[in-house]
Amino acid sequence: MKEDRDRNPLWKRVGRLVALFPVQVLYSLFGYVFMFLRSLFTRSRSYRYEVSICAIFQNEGRFLREWVEYHRIIGVDHLYLYNNNSSDDYKAVLAPYVESGFVTLTDWPERFAQLKMYEDCWRRHRDESHWIGFIDLDEFVNLQKDDDIKDFLGRFRRYPGVYLSWREFGTSGRMEEGDGLVTEKYTSCWPCLQFAGKTFINNDYRRFFITVHCFHAYCGRIPMFPVTDSKTFAYRTEIFFPYVPRHPKAWINHYWSKSYEWFKYKTFGRDDVASAALLEGRKKSGIFESHEVRNTTKDHSIQRFLIQLKRGMEESNSTS
Repeated sequence: MKEDRDRNPLWKRVGRLVALFPVQVLYSLFGYVFMFLRSLFTRSRSYRYEVSICAIFQNEGRFLREWVEYHRIIGVDHLYLYNNNSSDDYKAVLAPYVESGFVTLTDWPERFAQLKMYEDCWRRHRDESHWIGFIDLDEFVNLQKDDDIKDFLGRFRRYPGVYLSWREFGTSGRMEEGDGLVTEKYTSCWPCLQFAGKTFINNDYRRFFITVHCFHAYCGRIPMFPVTDSKTFAYRTEIFFPYVPRHPKAWINHYWSKSYEWFKYKTFGRDDVASAALLEGRKKSGIFESHEVRNTTKDHSIQRFLIQLKRGMEESNSTS
């Protein structure tokens, strides 16, 4: 952090913002005009599902039911789940959801293949689901104004995607994982949203560049970035200056560590689905501490769904 500030002092960052502001304005004007004209001349398409989520998991069976039930409660129509070399009881947990047709389960044994799995999901299912969000099992979409994610995304039909920022959560002082729900146990978090986040893509657009975080569509060779929930473009590049909404209508709760026990397991006891470099990065001395000390506030907003979540999990347990 300090090294980044030393390399990029405030005067350089402010100067960069001022210099690039006209470029951002021109890009935004082009983007809005293009999307408006496109909406006039493009027929709406029909899909089997309105909103789906693609996620990859590895030995996260203990958290699966909560994550699946939560996103079902907020209106997600379907889940495309990729198992990446799990050895726990994930099959028993997911069996009722697979049987009911709510989950499509794919086994993918290749290591460090997150982008390949995302690409596979998009190519296989882009004609099946209008919106597909690409998130992880430690991420929960947290709606602030809407109760149903379809109502939230319905306001963005003209746009190529919606980019939701992370809210980082820590251990809340828990050394061991123990029992209980992730969304109930972990409330200590960073005070501000991060620009890092994840994308829900609109498959009315037919060409996308697949990344881990910020997918973008194309107009010819010009990238069409997703928008934030305030409908400003999420410029996740080294060229443009990033923007985080001041009054967000939704974000992603990112339970980065959960307990200290789980942090040690995911860092030293298993692979990273994305890359060996990310795995090694988490092992660096001080990474956990630098994240943990920034959890200076609490956020309980996701708990407005807690009773529905518990009831849903009880029903799921009774049928499994």
